[in-house]
Parts: sequence; structure tokens; C-alpha cells
Amino acid sequence: MTSYEKTILAIQEMLSAPEMESVPFHRFSSFTSGEVTTELRDIFDPNQLFRLLTRLRMEKDYTLDYVYRWHTWTGFPVLYARSRHSSALETLEEVEALPDDARKFPFHTQVKDFPEGFFELELLRLLGRQFFLFWHAGYHMVRPVCGEVTLQGLGEIIPGYEISPHMKIPVEVLDRVRALSLDPTLEIKDETVIVGLVLFSPWGGFNYRETTYQADSPHTVLNERVVPVAKYDCGVMY
Repeated sequence: MTSYEKTILAIQEMLSAPEMESVPFHRFSSFTSGEVTTELRDIFDPNQLFRLLTRLRMEKDYTLDYVYRWHTWTGFPVLYARSRHSSALETLEEVEALPDDARKFPFHTQVKDFPEGFFELELLRLLGRQFFLFWHAGYHMVRPVCGEVTLQGLGEIIPGYEISPHMKIPVEVLDRVRALSLDPTLEIKDETVIVGLVLFSPWGGFNYRETTYQADSPHTVLNERVVPVAKYDCGVMY
């Protein structure tokens, strides 16, 4: 198992802990987004991710937080950054009123180790919002694939469904992915860092994605390039 895979699996384990997976969403049917947010904040603090993403840190005096966007047919966290000295926000309207650097990625996150920290920054961008996904929000689920262990671990990630034989990823699709170099790439070019890795979605399959970051803080995303590798659709319609 590569060090990249260890980090990915540790994040996925954190975000799928029993207390995360057993949230009684049915109880929230008459709740507002603010009320659901209050309930969920007691279960998970996104700053815990920095225990695993050790090459990243929040800018001094900032912390990562979220408001939960809730509807009876979908739900997902909306991340933002706030001062440690200010109160947590309660509504999406408050988040939308924030300056761009507080409500948009990278949320005052800084890379400590250059350039390796940019791989972790990409993981934060991809996986940092992959918790408490409810119903239709499952369509946004993605998984980085950085080796055989993470490839084999894709078998049972469709939320709310027991995987049946016809939903398995075909062997020929997996073999096409195995023929690639699955190690993530980091390229320093001029004043940018380009992160490349393979991603999987149960509703689309495998893509190779290159993300170009501004090397200096703030590490803004400057460009994305997505190349399809192998198509797959699990067939589930929420």
C-alpha cells in the first residue's frame, strides 16, 4: 500500500465512522438547515481532517466550519472559513454573504510542505465535503484511486444500497484502469503546482484529473483538465 493510499483510506475511514453513518436523517424532516447543522456539528468537526492531512494548516486565527444544506430529498455540508473569535454561522444566507476567500476553496487553507502538500490540498478539495451525504447528494460521491488497494476498495461505496452482482465494476473496466500508472503526479511549472490523479464515481466511472494550483498562498485553483479513462454506471437512480 502506498503512502497516498494510506492517507486516502484514513480519511474515508474517518468520514464513514459508525457515528457518521448512523445519523437519523428521517428525524429531521421538519427541521431547517440551521437546526440540522446544530445537530450534526456535535458529531463531526471538519478540522479533524487536519489530523490526517498533516501537510496542511489553516491560516492563523481561522477555523473550518460548515452549514448543512438540508432538503427532504438531499443534504450535504457547505464548508466555509471563519475567525476563531467569531460565532459559527447558522444559515446558508450567512455563508453566501461571506467574502469569496471565506466561502470558496481553499478556505484560508495553507500548504506547509512544498510541493507534497498540494496532494493533500487536492484530497481536502475532493473529500473534505464527502460527509453526511444524504440521498440525492450521493451522486456527488468520488473516490481517488492511487493503487491496487484503493482500486479494490471501490466495491461497496454506493450509499444506502447493498451491492448486487449486476452492479459490480466489470473486470475489463478494472483491467483498463490497472494498465495506467495510478501514482498521483505533482508538477511544478512556473508559479503553479499541477496535481494529477485518477478519480472514480459510481455514476460515470474513472477519470484522470489534473488540477492546477497557484503555488503561493492563497492556493487558488487556476485550471482543471478531466480525461475520461473508463466508463461505468452502477445503475442506481435515487
